[in-house]
Amino acid sequence: MSGNDISFQLEGVVFQYRAACLIMQNDKVLVMREDLNETYDYFPGGRVKAGEDGITAITRELHEELSIKNPALTLRVILENFFKLKGNPYQEMSLYYVLDDPSGLPEHDFSKLDSDGKLHYYFWISLDELASHQIYPTIIKEKIREIMNSDQIIYLKQKDS
Repeated sequence: MSGNDISFQLEGVVFQYRAACLIMQNDKVLVMREDLNETYDYFPGGRVKAGEDGITAITRELHEELSIKNPALTLRVILENFFKLKGNPYQEMSLYYVLDDPSGLPEHDFSKLDSDGKLHYYFWISLDELASHQIYPTIIKEKIREIMNSDQIIYLKQKDS
């Protein structure tokens, strides 16, 4: 976590503001993980920095993580997500954008060093196989077809028990 990321603890709950991207190619969605020993994947993106808007944050993240410059993006989901991670309660506000043109990305699974030298692993998961994969947030995974076929901004809320 960078010093100016919007992430803080208040009354025992970690709050964070995140921007993420849904990238589709050949009926597959791109997910990532930082450690191959992890058992779950998530969608590319990261925390929004203080003073930064969502579109600037996801543009920065896509450049840092995937070397994508000047992406054409469309805001598609506003998500309020309540979950526990390593026993700690989180409240996360996320903006999910769709990358309008994924050309230039490899069509196979790949790994890539980000601009900070951290290795990330990327996987293309078929829409038909999503249910069998542990991908967070689960509500995005479950509604991905609706999200990708919509031309409206969709509000979602997920509250894990």
